[in-house]
Amino acid sequence: MVASKPVPRWSPPSVGLFKINSAAAFRVSDKVSGIGVVIRDRNGRVRVSFCYNLAANLQPQVVEALAILKGIRLASSMGLVLAIVESDVLTVVNAIQSQVAPCTDVGVYYS
Repeated sequence: MVASKPVPRWSPPSVGLFKINSAAAFRVSDKVSGIGVVIRDRNGRVRVSFCYNLAANLQPQVVEALAILKGIRLASSMGLVLAIVESDVLTVVNAIQSQVAPCTDVGVYYS
């Protein structure tokens, strides 16, 4: 028997905020990673998006931290400073929420 999980749906940010969704992708066979960022308003309209290939085989947490950092910098450069960040990598989210840079590769980017 195969159990299915419900597909998570995008939920809008609170009024006056923007939502930064980040993602990391990997192709181990080619030793490349990639990041993607989408910033949406409350109505789900894409305000700006970005994707980039990294010619490096980095740890997943490091690539996700880079994606979050790029999302925050992109939002700031567009004047979208009231934003929340959404990520599916719990270790990176916990590190950011703790406000203490971990002694790992992720901490280098978080700092």
